[in-house]
Amino acid sequence: MGRPAVPAIYIFRDEWTDNRFFSIRPEGEDAPRSLRGRAQEVSNEMATDTRTSTGFASSWRELARMPTYRVPIVLGGVLAALLGVLTYAFEIVKASAIVALTAEMVYLILFGVFGLIGYRVSKHSVQNGSLVAAIAGLALVAIAGGTIGLLTGFLLLAGAVWGLATSR
Repeated sequence: MGRPAVPAIYIFRDEWTDNRFFSIRPEGEDAPRSLRGRAQEVSNEMATDTRTSTGFASSWRELARMPTYRVPIVLGGVLAALLGVLTYAFEIVKASAIVALTAEMVYLILFGVFGLIGYRVSKHSVQNGSLVAAIAGLALVAIAGGTIGLLTGFLLLAGAVWGLATSR
């Protein structure tokens, strides 16, 4: 008795509108001649991803659909980076001239960006993203210090622990 035919999934991309078209064909059956040059076999994971829009609006929709354990990671990273930049801006306004960055401002911005990198990594691997966010959170608590560093660091740590707890 032979092996049952496994369908192959092909994706076709329209070059003008960047729309994706999917075609499921039995094993051994080739794509139509007109589409043969543009067809490629894809995994089921890629075939089910039908989001094609890019830009600012799609990133907000993506945030609305994210799992809740990622919220503290995003919030901690954004707050740390944003408050680091705002603190620097207020120092410039107060001095009425360009001033040197303090270590606390640099650490807030740097580890806030690392926290956002942890969020991005957690989309593909929850454990690796949580590890990056935890390292950024610990660095904010231990190195940046201050009220802002403690608040954002503990937010990143809470999101990392929550992410690890849900992935196990």
